Amino acid sequence: MSSFLTREQLHGHLRDQGHKFWSAKPEAAPINVSPPPEEYVTVALEPDSTLKPEYRDCYFACVLSDDDVPVICDDPEFALPEPFATVAEQNPINNYFMMGPFRWLLRRIAPFSRILLWPRDGFHGDTTQRAGPHFASWIARHAADPSVVGAVVLNLSELSDCQVLWEVAEAVGVDCDDYFVSDLLGREVYCLHHHDKIVISIPDNGTRREVLDDLESLSGVLDDWSGFESKFDDETG
Repeated sequence: MSSFLTREQLHGHLRDQGHKFWSAKPEAAPINVSPPPEEYVTVALEPDSTLKPEYRDCYFACVLSDDDVPVICDDPEFALPEPFATVAEQNPINNYFMMGPFRWLLRRIAPFSRILLWPRDGFHGDTTQRAGPHFASWIARHAADPSVVGAVVLNLSELSDCQVLWEVAEAVGVDCDDYFVSDLLGREVYCLHHHDKIVISIPDNGTRREVLDDLESLSGVLDDWSGFESKFDDETG
């Protein structure tokens, strides 16, 4: 299997699965998946007051301990699988995004033996360097010209590939870069968003309903904030 998809291949997979894009011409711009309000699902550290009201209908936020730590981090059902447990021993978790939303994401993508990963703004030197040394090294080994890369293919049974995803999640938790993760065919896309949340794009109604049912069953670690209101909603200008 190839170690990456070209931009054309990635766009084709996502288009065929019914995803919507931020740009009207994603084939000529960064491939930024942006689900419409009726398909928008969020798993977040806490409510995001900057999110427009129409995108809050399916919104879940982490239950926090008295010390403001996501309780999901200590739930046995969300224990880190290998090789991520080994990665965590070598690189201790240092932000709440990784303790909460990212911990949920790892459980969701665990059935995927391989995943696609790509940055919101595409592959270039600044992006890969900010993400961390493992990501930069991975790109250098597998792609002589990063500009042709649409998404990298990561094997979730390989320690080195899991280190790449771990570094990306760390970068999201402390910086302003967003990244996308999906299964190989692009049926399920998860945006690791710098507002400490995971934005889910699943066009298939049945699969999206399955995800929502699972989220609703996790009331011990995730609160249902769907339809929440913000003090900024009525502000204009």
